[in-house]
Amino acid sequence: MSFSMCPRAKRTVRGEGEFQFAGLKVFTVGGGDRFLRALRIFLPELKLERASREEANVVLSVATVFSGANEYCYMRIQKDKMEIHCRDEMGARNAAAILAQIIRKKGEGFVLPCGTVEDYPEKDYRAFMVDLGRIWHPFNTLLHYVDVCYMA
Repeated sequence: MSFSMCPRAKRTVRGEGEFQFAGLKVFTVGGGDRFLRALRIFLPELKLERASREEANVVLSVATVFSGANEYCYMRIQKDKMEIHCRDEMGARNAAAILAQIIRKKGEGFVLPCGTVEDYPEKDYRAFMVDLGRIWHPFNTLLHYVDVCYMA
């Protein structure tokens, strides 16, 4: 059984080219711990480290001024760097979930399409139910469902 739990982003604009990298060097302003933790869960093979603004290929800003919508995130992906603006820590986590879906392995490194992505959830509360009374699910499958829900 396959799941496609993560909805399409509210707005996407595909740009020219690709952002190629061996790992992400992240500079954060105003937070970003959930972003880093989530990416480590979603993409354990991705080399991820904190860096100064000058060394970073990802700048993550978390501040309520970016949007009135809770869990808002906006990403601008260029050929040599990426900017991520989030309203709150959950928006940063959502940005990590989006990245985990669009990052592709390429040779020894990774690649992202250039462009912009803007997203936020339509509802404050989201749920998922597994019916164990009629269909048996092995424990590892249930753990997988939890990971998939975390991405959504």
